Amino acid sequence: MVAMARAAMVAVLVACLVDLSLAFSLQAQPTLFRHGVRRAFVVRSPPAFRCHTKRTRIGQQKSCPALVYMNAKDEFIPATVVSNEEAASGLYKIMLQVDPAVCTSYKIPGQYLKVRKDSSMEKPGFFAIASPPKADSNVLEFLIKKRLDGRSDFRAGTRYAGVDNVKQVLMFATGSGISPLKAAIESQELSSKNVKLYYGARSAGKNSMAYMDKFADWEKMGVEVIPTLSKPGDKWDGRTGYVQEVCKADGVKDPQSTVALLCGVKGMVDEVKTVLKDAGVPESNILLNF
Repeated sequence: MVAMARAAMVAVLVACLVDLSLAFSLQAQPTLFRHGVRRAFVVRSPPAFRCHTKRTRIGQQKSCPALVYMNAKDEFIPATVVSNEEAASGLYKIMLQVDPAVCTSYKIPGQYLKVRKDSSMEKPGFFAIASPPKADSNVLEFLIKKRLDGRSDFRAGTRYAGVDNVKQVLMFATGSGISPLKAAIESQELSSKNVKLYYGARSAGKNSMAYMDKFADWEKMGVEVIPTLSKPGDKWDGRTGYVQEVCKADGVKDPQSTVALLCGVKGMVDEVKTVLKDAGVPESNILLNF
């Protein structure tokens, strides 16, 4: 009975913390609007920005206020969290209703917004938009971790580094790194390419990966989805190992005509970059997000 009570308390606290993290304001870097649209997929990254939030109890909230940063003068526009659902273990799908002007500025998959609770929060987090650009919608989708103490590296870059001239697009993600890749897939801007998605997780289970219910739809769009587990267990019959190991085993056909999009933990990103460069993919065609 005591164990059940403790579990209930933890579940409520997690739900509250997630609502707190979703009630953050959305803040775009000033350069987002100064030089047109800022791209989140980049060739290189500057030193990481680190952001931390206090684990604070708050009342459970179904709908929360938030703010959207629009320019370098720290002007914020109110926004609202309209839904909050668990997408995978430790990951939550957040739907945020924003001002139409924000959605109008979202034109390219891979763009991100800077998120915080309110103006009192000094170190907000960076979150890539998971939904594809839609002119008729004022709701943006995000995939957010339960704890917001991760690393984010960003720098403006070119749009998919000349993706029009390549034949193949390789995507690599772990955890919430699937967000901008989902947007890229569902935008269908890559529909004429040979697209592979390597998505890594630790163990099997209903909540091991976000957007598992989307995999079949992505396959219908022409994307080869390759989920892989580093600690699969006995019931898993798919690919095993880290995404960089699976990619190395598969090899890269026509590397000079390949672009790679990477989003996830630093270790994965670094090792995938090495695998791709060793295979002959030009470094300028290896684009990073987080």
